[in-house]
Amino acid sequence: MKNLIDNAIRHGGDGKYISLRLTTSNGKSIIEIEDHGNGLSPQLQKQVFARNYIESRSV
Repeated sequence: MKNLIDNAIRHGGDGKYISLRLTTSNGKSIIEIEDHGNGLSPQLQKQVFARNYIESRSV
């Protein structure tokens, strides 16, 4: 969680907007983190949750 929030702050775009939402559905917790950054390509979205994956693009 800390890493996700740190990345939202670091790469969240101008204004540093961050939204955190916690909801529950069917007994499961859902955490959503939203920012106004550029986002990731569909290819990178597939890799982003791989253990130890680091995206090397410069900001």
